[in-house]
Amino acid sequence: EFTDCFRYNLFAYSIYKSAPVLFQEALYDDGNYNETRIIDPSRLVDQKRSGNSKSEGHSQAFIWDYYTMKAMSDMTKVEENGNHYVYFGTHLTHDTQFLQEPSYEPADVVNNSKYDKSAQGQARFLLKGQMMCTDTCSILVKSSGTGEPITATTNIRTYAEAHSWTNGTKYESMEMDSVITASISGTGNTGKYYTSGYEWRFYQNGGGAITISTGTDLYDLDSITFTYAINNNGVLLDSNDNTMTSGTAISVTGNTATFRVGSTSGTTAQIKFTDISVTYHATTVIETTDITASTTKSFHVGDTITKSDISVIDNNSLKITDFIFSQDGYRFTYEDANGGGALTEKEFTIEYEELETILVVNVSRQAYAKQVDDVIDSSVTEITSTSYTEFSDKTLKSSSTYAGLCAGTGETVQLRTTNSNSGVVTTNSSNNVKKVSVEWNEQTTSSILEVYGKTTAYSAASDLFNESNRGTLIGSITYGETTELEVTGNYTYVGVRVKTGSNAAYLSKLIISYDMDNENTLTNYVMFEDTENQCTSKFSVATGIFTGMSKSARALFMTSDDFTVATARERLLAWAEYLGKTITFSGGDYIITDNTNSLFTGNVSNQIVYLIVIISSLNVVAVAALVISRKKKSKRLG
Repeated sequence: EFTDCFRYNLFAYSIYKSAPVLFQEALYDDGNYNETRIIDPSRLVDQKRSGNSKSEGHSQAFIWDYYTMKAMSDMTKVEENGNHYVYFGTHLTHDTQFLQEPSYEPADVVNNSKYDKSAQGQARFLLKGQMMCTDTCSILVKSSGTGEPITATTNIRTYAEAHSWTNGTKYESMEMDSVITASISGTGNTGKYYTSGYEWRFYQNGGGAITISTGTDLYDLDSITFTYAINNNGVLLDSNDNTMTSGTAISVTGNTATFRVGSTSGTTAQIKFTDISVTYHATTVIETTDITASTTKSFHVGDTITKSDISVIDNNSLKITDFIFSQDGYRFTYEDANGGGALTEKEFTIEYEELETILVVNVSRQAYAKQVDDVIDSSVTEITSTSYTEFSDKTLKSSSTYAGLCAGTGETVQLRTTNSNSGVVTTNSSNNVKKVSVEWNEQTTSSILEVYGKTTAYSAASDLFNESNRGTLIGSITYGETTELEVTGNYTYVGVRVKTGSNAAYLSKLIISYDMDNENTLTNYVMFEDTENQCTSKFSVATGIFTGMSKSARALFMTSDDFTVATARERLLAWAEYLGKTITFSGGDYIITDNTNSLFTGNVSNQIVYLIVIISSLNVVAVAALVISRKKKSKRLG
């Protein structure tokens, strides 16, 4: 737009100067030259800069000279003819303005933050491997010539779950932090992620290799620690064919290191990575001139955000821990999130020394869910030994707590009947069990699981082997035939064991599903949306949930000082009042009472109708009395 405008103006100016004086004023048109596409003058003001990478607007002096010079080749023709000297002068190099990189062109809004942090951007100031000083860059060089060590540690399972990796899928790379990347090379199954063991697998027969790299000369590697399991005599080798021991740090140099899968015997070896840790340093430490903040969490109303939830890095991609978060511990309210569960952006200011940045987080209202699944696997039991071991006090998503006795291989929950006392039970719960399901592990050959239910708590898995404590047999799940059991009846507590005489069960997952008619379910239903006339459209469902809840859950909803529950209670009570109902405590429980038969209860509209009827009736009575009184008076006078 600017290019077209200035080319037009320069051409129009030449016409204007060569035209008769009589027509010059009309052609000039206050500098617009009768052009309809006039640029807003407010865009040609002094450029406003923010730090060393951002700006808005333009320097008018720079823009005039810039586009004049840019148009020179179109306006001039140079010929060598005769003994002449022609000179063009410009102040362009003296009238500075931020330009958009890497093309270095004017823009209304300039943001070079990403480019300035990139290797290409940093390379502008490197001379023979040393960083040059400029008026926007200062150098802090340690006595060793390097920055402090930085360590990036990644657990494969944690990374996979955070980035939605799926079982049996190949992944080419893993960004361990803003500097370090782990990437693969090799064909076939190399690079596939498997949930059995939560491993990133590399195969010898596919030429499997892993490369750790900083991706830039600004950082060098110091050491790497791989934690892995092997299969088929696998070994991990460096570029010199030295064996890398699992869990042991190895020293490396430079910004890249590659390791391949080898074998002590055969050609089908595997390396199965579970953890990778890399220590590295900056080759030159540059002054911090900019910061960015982020979080990997999404929040619901009622959640709090703390400093530990936030990651801050500077323009050198170095992590900053001593930043200031003035709203540490902030609790999100319903005003922070739109109705219907849509993600709503909430901004916070993060400060570090004289710098600040904006952190944007996503907030939503908790969806209404009738069912919640508790998943019990080896990460819950934390048992990875073939020796049978007890576990207890494992509280999961439904807020139910579990205990048990089992073995495991790091990828299974193993149950048996031999020597008894092996099983999984709930020791604390406030919701009715709806379904029990399993994911059978391939190690199972044949097995039958029995599912028991109770209305009182189990104390340990041994209760399942005591006839007076095991509860009611609800049903069974048979390997090769079924994977789930629907629970009929109201059982708050459940126990799972292998049927006597059956083979051991190897479970990848044991899933207990609950019917969540409780205070949180009611809260989420009442507060999930903000719609017109919701007091009439949603009250019947809300009261259905309320009456279907246990007595203790109703008491929690009516007395809890939890922010979300208290807010929902206030709204539900307002709905009830509008519809002529009340929620009262009577006979040791909370009940909903209909007061619509009372003249002065119910919603405002009904009260107004009643008042109109009363007033109208009084008016009729008054008029009738007046008429009768006048008739009597008339008779007396007659």
